[in-house]
Amino acid sequence: MSRLVSPKSRTANPPGKSSALSEYAERVTKYIPAEILAAYLSINGILAAVTDAGETPLRNAVYVASFALCLVFTPVYFGLVAHKNEPKMLQRIVSTIAFVVWAYNLGGVFSVYGLFIPWLGSIFLIVFSLVSGAFAPGPADR
Repeated sequence: MSRLVSPKSRTANPPGKSSALSEYAERVTKYIPAEILAAYLSINGILAAVTDAGETPLRNAVYVASFALCLVFTPVYFGLVAHKNEPKMLQRIVSTIAFVVWAYNLGGVFSVYGLFIPWLGSIFLIVFSLVSGAFAPGPADR
């Protein structure tokens, strides 16, 4: 099974509510860059553990660097895992936005700089989850 969202053939499966709902849920799941988020969460956990070390400026810089690295690596990663002729442009865009939404909800760099508002993050996550599944790649999305 591919890690990327793939276009579904209109003739392969007869249209139905359960099939459409299943495909929608699959898209929502595949757009979440779980591997990138796992790395980001791990780095944030390490940085949170060194809070007592008193290296706040360096620690804050590493928070920013880890966010930037994961943000840049998200579209690169989905380009690397794509099979030949598999659509990836939409995946790269939606997954990068997903990374930002999920990273915001994890706090990290946003908490360090006082930008994290938990209730707002929850709303972003709910709205993104509802909307992201609506984006299905077409055959020309390479």
